[in-house]
Amino acid sequence: MRDFLEKCKEDYTFKIPQLLKEVRLKTQYTKWSKTVLPAYQLEPFDTELLGYKLGRFLKNEPQINKHVKHYFFDSEDKIVGRLEYDFYNNYEKEWVVTRFLYIYVQEGIFELKLSSSHITEEPTKINRITYVRLFNDKVIESYNLHNDNRFSKLVYKYSDNKIVSIERDLWIPNLLKSIYEIEYPDENTYIIWEIDNDTRVKIYPKEI
Repeated sequence: MRDFLEKCKEDYTFKIPQLLKEVRLKTQYTKWSKTVLPAYQLEPFDTELLGYKLGRFLKNEPQINKHVKHYFFDSEDKIVGRLEYDFYNNYEKEWVVTRFLYIYVQEGIFELKLSSSHITEEPTKINRITYVRLFNDKVIESYNLHNDNRFSKLVYKYSDNKIVSIERDLWIPNLLKSIYEIEYPDENTYIIWEIDNDTRVKIYPKEI
């Protein structure tokens, strides 16, 4: 799968201008958030595995500031792009941003994190490529390849249409393995535990 992602990254790099144009053409409506962490995640529990809560969409467009994020959706309510405001360049008098592109294929979805650039410029590189594999519209596996050659694989296991465990293999370059279990005390809450040598460590929500 690493070789597959490397090949896809190479192919999509040449298509960045075309892919950015497609986002503009496909966009039917947009949403906003203004938290450090995004309000959308392609990989289930990606933010929660770090111990943090997913951001929330705003009802109205905010004033542009650091950490503001702009999401682009098509006519089928699928996300096709994301724009994150990183910082304002006082010398150039414009924002530096990071763009994300979403590409839908037959059995999965790609997320491309592009290199940062001024908002008036087009990025030229892909800093990270993510691929999630779907089965019955559920994410069953995800793969990440970073530009520093870090590579990860996550496998999601379900029970009653809910994710109950996640197994992660991370090469940096040596292999690190992690196992997580998700419990659902009720319909609106969940708890994530990391399993370490038969010891359960609560990682989400964090204890106050």
